Amino acid sequence: MRMLGIIQCRISSTRLPGKALMDLGGRTILERVVARSLMAKELDQVVLATSIEPEDDGVVEVGEAMNIPVVRGELDDVLARYMTVLKAYPADGVVRITADNPFTDPVSVDRVCRVFMDEGLDYAYAACIPYGAGADAFKSSMLEQVWRDSTLPRHREHINTWFLDNHLACSIGSVPAHPGESRPDVSVTLDTAEDLARLRQLVLLLDNADTASLEAVIRAYDSLPAVVR
Repeated sequence: MRMLGIIQCRISSTRLPGKALMDLGGRTILERVVARSLMAKELDQVVLATSIEPEDDGVVEVGEAMNIPVVRGELDDVLARYMTVLKAYPADGVVRITADNPFTDPVSVDRVCRVFMDEGLDYAYAACIPYGAGADAFKSSMLEQVWRDSTLPRHREHINTWFLDNHLACSIGSVPAHPGESRPDVSVTLDTAEDLARLRQLVLLLDNADTASLEAVIRAYDSLPAVVR
């Protein structure tokens, strides 16, 4: 079974515009997402999916510099963008990785992939790990069906919502966290300026933010001043 990792990225974030290209310890957020995604052993390929808008040219430059394929598609219809990627790089399953998660955990990605493949699921997601460290997997044929049949904007912008809204019509599996990683109270995603300040402090506590284990990230998070967390 071929598994394709898709890093979805656009610069026009409403809360923190341009966040994917902001600096985090000497590398952009996006570079760190790509570096950690490439560590996942169960992904046959990783592709960067961005929009056709000129404002996303910088995203393309990062992908090219890191030698991963870049596919450009619709700005707001994320699901259509995924279909454009799948047309260029066919796969049985897709793992969604978002460009605002610089601590995406490759071990969790692999765990989700294995459960997704072993159980023949339509949708699988990592449960209870820190917010922003996980990823979710989708059967490509089901994504195509949703793309073809659903016109709801929320289904097309947030591709997991159709599966959650129609949980009786598809097979869904949650992948539990390992001991020491079950910390849903921890957030390592980037959504606001406050998040960026916290992540910049977090990076300073790690020997190598691109290779640090999830447990190491959690320990570093716990050592941050309470006012920052």
